[in-house]
Amino acid sequence: MEFTELKTADPFVEQTSERPVIRQELVGPEEDIERNPLQLREITLEDYNHDLSKERVETAQNILQQEMSNTRYDSFLLLKQAASYQDMLQASQSPHIEDVFRGSQGLTCVQMAELMKARFAEHGLKSHFVCFNTQGQINSPGHDYSPIGHIASAVPFDDSGQKQFLLADLGLAVPKVMTFPEGGSSKEYHYGDKKCQVIFTNTDEQKPYEIVISSYDPKAQEYHIADRASFDPFTALENPSVVTNDNMRTLPGFRTTKYDTDGRVLANISADLKKRSIKLKIMGDDGEYITKILSSNDDINTPEITQLLSRASNFLGETEEDLLGDLQVFREHGEEYYETVIAPSVKEQIRQEQILSKEKSEATDTNLKLFVKDVLSDFVSGEIDFHEHKYNVRFNLTGTSGEEILATPQQPIRHSSAYGEVVPTLRITDIAKMSHAIDSFLAACSQYQNLLWVKSRMNHSPEQIKKNLLTQIWFNATEADFANPEDFINRQERFVRDDKLDDYNRQHLSAPIPSLENCRLSTVRAEQSGSNESPYMLNFALNSETATYNLPSIRYATDGDAAYIFSIQKPKNIDQTDEDRLLAKKLNRRFFKLNKGVLDAESDEFKEYQRLRSDDALIGDEPYPENISDVTPASLISLLSTLDAMKSKGIITIKVPYFCPLRYQAHARLGLEEQERIQDNVSNKFLRTFRRLAFHFDSIKMSNIDKSGYTEIDIYALDIGNSDILNEVISAIKTPES
Repeated sequence: MEFTELKTADPFVEQTSERPVIRQELVGPEEDIERNPLQLREITLEDYNHDLSKERVETAQNILQQEMSNTRYDSFLLLKQAASYQDMLQASQSPHIEDVFRGSQGLTCVQMAELMKARFAEHGLKSHFVCFNTQGQINSPGHDYSPIGHIASAVPFDDSGQKQFLLADLGLAVPKVMTFPEGGSSKEYHYGDKKCQVIFTNTDEQKPYEIVISSYDPKAQEYHIADRASFDPFTALENPSVVTNDNMRTLPGFRTTKYDTDGRVLANISADLKKRSIKLKIMGDDGEYITKILSSNDDINTPEITQLLSRASNFLGETEEDLLGDLQVFREHGEEYYETVIAPSVKEQIRQEQILSKEKSEATDTNLKLFVKDVLSDFVSGEIDFHEHKYNVRFNLTGTSGEEILATPQQPIRHSSAYGEVVPTLRITDIAKMSHAIDSFLAACSQYQNLLWVKSRMNHSPEQIKKNLLTQIWFNATEADFANPEDFINRQERFVRDDKLDDYNRQHLSAPIPSLENCRLSTVRAEQSGSNESPYMLNFALNSETATYNLPSIRYATDGDAAYIFSIQKPKNIDQTDEDRLLAKKLNRRFFKLNKGVLDAESDEFKEYQRLRSDDALIGDEPYPENISDVTPASLISLLSTLDAMKSKGIITIKVPYFCPLRYQAHARLGLEEQERIQDNVSNKFLRTFRRLAFHFDSIKMSNIDKSGYTEIDIYALDIGNSDILNEVISAIKTPES
């Protein structure tokens, strides 16, 4: 964003000229009441504080924490005030914010922002109001009325030429002053069981920043987003009271909340107009919360409720009688208020939300039942009909929730191999989380229903397609995935949405490679059917002027800054011309030179094994020593090109599975010898190719092999290695096609 330069000797000198209002926006559509416009302006250099010291930043944070312990949020007063007006729809009779809160200890976000602005001014800090769009309980339906659902205060400052902001947000109960730079994000701030962060998203031109608040779930041992709001710190709101007056007509509920200086809730009493319910959340003597939810018909004068209100009153500084009065006003006037003041468009929005919620709930039930009845039961019994083949593959099932849903307890099957547990155990510990993961995965597949991996058997019914999808993913799971099924299914969803290498849908062609008959290396992405591990693979070929040599293909998927590689598979060279066969002979001789110096780096054990094998002197089944010699040289070129493509997309870690139990079981029909041969290629020779490439490039680092999950390979750089041929390959890949 451009800043207006002031024509003064010192751009941070206080200016006294009137600041221009850059635009006015009505607070929502003019449906049933007259509305006053919001007055917004772009901040200028005169709004900035100069050379803000660390001590003053700490002072600002102390101010915020002090105010949080002295005030509370309270919107019940809005309901009580509105209930006193029979004709409250008339704008001329709408109470001003000063009238509503006169003599009260409770504040809305507007007054909290005003309070912070005043406190900052007392300490010589200039600040302004910033507006948010919020998704919290209090503001959502009000978006039809107001684009502004929440207000905080921001302190802009200049730190040695770097423009930065302090954000003070008591309205969202953040007891920290968050610091973030122009065009950047803040660090994570932790307080109580929450954390918050300002993130520069730049996805919305008018509100390019977002504050995200997450709460810690001790059961899942992870954070979940509790609230998020987008805002623009460069735009100041000049008349915040307009927002409060308008929200008096659009609040879907009312609450009074008291926090401590660490941001923990001491007491919260909230009323939901849509659900017609009341929620009490009070901190007990042991620091744990006591929560009680009451419907509109429940008695609020019971000893249990009275005891909770008594404890709440101590935190809130209000008598039990007053708290009961707040709840009574909600009961007596809530429905009238809701029907009278919510605009028709808001009611319709809520109605649509309820319909969607019901449909989603029904779909969730259907998907979960399908998974339990038609997928889990088949796998536990060991009879799978999948992609027009019948398999005798199985896994065990454990976890209270899973057993209760399946209702068919099984005696666990134990069978191990040299590679891992052949019959893995699916551990379901949170069926709700599992259900959510299944819904999200199937929703993604529905959005990408033309993807071959999804539609490979589209002659089936929609239910059968879902069953195929929920069945095929388990063939790609490691033992670790069976232990964490929700994470595994969520990853499968991200695989479906994978767009990291979309630009490889068209052929990428390298410069000529001198050591490989001046051939150009081509790379192109292709789709795979659902019987494969992932939706995509990369195909490679070396092209001369007259012939083509197909290199091994690589099946992959990406997930953020990581990629998963599942196999390196040599293609069938069918329909070869005489020129193709001649080129293949020449290239195979060249590939042999990739082994130069490799045997010298092998262990004495492997060198002795090789000598005995060449002399036909091996006796019995001597174990095959670990090595990097026994690889397909052409695979190195495919893998090197893949890693370069991944690196160019910001991917720094490759994850490689060692053992997928169900794929191993599926090969049993071929006989034990063939089953073991296939698995040896999948596990050992596959990973050996990565070790070999790491031998040629010091910047490729490989972790210890993880037999139950994924071995990680980190790519730090791909430039100069110890192989002249591979150096030419990587140089040609990085050279633009001419």
